[in-house]
Amino acid sequence: ITATMLVCSAALALLAGRFSDRHGRRPVALGCATLLLVSSPFLLPLAHGSLLGLLSAQAVVGLAAVGLLNPTAPAELFSMPERARGLGLTVGLASALVGGSGPLVATVLISLSGSLVVIGCYVSLVSLLALAALRSWPETAFTKFSEIDHVGVDRSSFLTHGG
Repeated sequence: ITATMLVCSAALALLAGRFSDRHGRRPVALGCATLLLVSSPFLLPLAHGSLLGLLSAQAVVGLAAVGLLNPTAPAELFSMPERARGLGLTVGLASALVGGSGPLVATVLISLSGSLVVIGCYVSLVSLLALAALRSWPETAFTKFSEIDHVGVDRSSFLTHGG
């Protein structure tokens, strides 16, 4: 089931990439973070109910991951000379803080609450933090790299797109 959903997610990544090229990276990321925020508390219990429930839960997570893990969006936030260092630092830090501590946090929360729903609430909390961060994330999809200043953000685009 997981392999099938990964293949479906790969196909969805192409569609999400096309959508983000036309409408912007920020709306895709905002929509996917909102999807996780709203649906996460229900996904784990849904996945344990039936095969259809498992497929549905994995489809929601796969769709959200496709939009949130778009490698183009964070790359566009850094200028060419700083791109590798900026991506390495931000992706590594995020992976360590959220991904690395996730299993420990989930285990502690389950042992304290006795409920699997608490994992979804944790994912919702992280999604809420992502939404707060995305609020100040400038839209860079329509900015030429040559117009991005030394810290990787076109200030005029940042101000006009709700940053």
